[in-house]
Amino acid sequence: MGTIWSPDLSSARGPKYAALAASIRRAIQDGQLRAGSKLPPVRSLATTLSVTPGTVARAYGTLRAEGALMGAQGSGTFVARPEDFEPSEPYLTALSEEGEVNLRTALVPDVGQGIEIAAAMRAAADVEDWARHPNRSDDAALARAILDWQPGIEIGPAEPRHVVPALGGQHAVVLVMQAALRGPRPRVVTDELAYSGFRHAAALARAEISGLPWDDHGPKPAAFDAACRLGGVQLYCTSSECHNPTTLRTTDDRRAEMVEIARRYDVQILDDDCFISGGSLAPLYRGLAPERVWHVGSLSKRVSPLLRLGFLIAPEGRQRDAVLTAQHQFFGLPRPVAATGLHLLETGAAQRVKVRVRAANRRMVAEARRAFEGCDFLSREEVPLIWLTMPRGWRASSFEAAAKARGVLVKPADLFALPDGRAPNAVRIALNGAIGPDALGESLGVLRDLLDHPPTSIEV
Repeated sequence: MGTIWSPDLSSARGPKYAALAASIRRAIQDGQLRAGSKLPPVRSLATTLSVTPGTVARAYGTLRAEGALMGAQGSGTFVARPEDFEPSEPYLTALSEEGEVNLRTALVPDVGQGIEIAAAMRAAADVEDWARHPNRSDDAALARAILDWQPGIEIGPAEPRHVVPALGGQHAVVLVMQAALRGPRPRVVTDELAYSGFRHAAALARAEISGLPWDDHGPKPAAFDAACRLGGVQLYCTSSECHNPTTLRTTDDRRAEMVEIARRYDVQILDDDCFISGGSLAPLYRGLAPERVWHVGSLSKRVSPLLRLGFLIAPEGRQRDAVLTAQHQFFGLPRPVAATGLHLLETGAAQRVKVRVRAANRRMVAEARRAFEGCDFLSREEVPLIWLTMPRGWRASSFEAAAKARGVLVKPADLFALPDGRAPNAVRIALNGAIGPDALGESLGVLRDLLDHPPTSIEV
């Protein structure tokens, strides 16, 4: 059913999309918008409110991610019923349900890891005692193998007692939040544009989260200092070696400045290394401040996401908090998963796969660089991400919609921004290794064609 509801933003403060989203939430809670009600089309509501279509689209997208709204292909946007809820990130496959090519998520290319994993699983089947819970001693060998698997990555003094295996990198982030944060409403800061998993983990920990602006060297120390001076900041979350989504690297000098501020205000740091595939050029945050840095990694981007094998390396003196958090939450890694991961790491199979994945990533990045030659973009040789600044004539939200209409899914910058944060006019293109080189080349060609032919009129 349709609706004649229309919001009033005349007294709204802050970002207009956030005010619109709040107005829709209130209307749903008050019963003005009932389950199944159809909301106005994006362009129609934008005209009514005298805002850009991108503002309405971002508000609708925020509420879809929360499960408050749902979108029906070709039919519009509706107030969701409980049974209609869809996860906020349904694009973890090569193609969407509608057959669009997914360049929103960097899935690992098939380089024969299935053979290696199958062999590891057969070896893992030789478990003597299946009638007990996993325990900490079961993970000792896996913890040593995880540390040995990171040659050339300087994370400071680390022993197996510092390592806690997790069910993927995102699970490790959640564990860090639960182990590190104290009080009913702790404060977390992250980068102004950041991996959305930090935001979701903070919500689970009931933490307030705010963003730090960046420049080409990394997060701005003055902004970090100002946030800490306000009080209550307990944790800074980042990906220092390869920032997601921009692929930028925090410079050595900038890391040192951030560590000095963190020590001054007794703030902890979570450093996610999921896209690091080779040795780092200098000590990571944990190498600079092992007493306050939680290092997080996984095999998802380097071997296979199906393994669901991640880990955290706790700061010195905080490993007990990490171990107890894991035990209280899920007792420990399932023995088949741990044994499979151990076999892959100890036999060198994981390393062989990682080398082949790195080579495939280099080929994809090289193809993308050719496709976008002459455009304004950032990339790293072995990281399957392209950060593309929109040329004159395109808005990121409009480019996303136009690409989707031609069967290619990309992520606009605002999906990496915090609710009250700024988003540049850019999109992230994930080089999805699961779709194959032909489909990737065709999809990149579609995007380049769109870049070269922007809309004839620019919406204001």
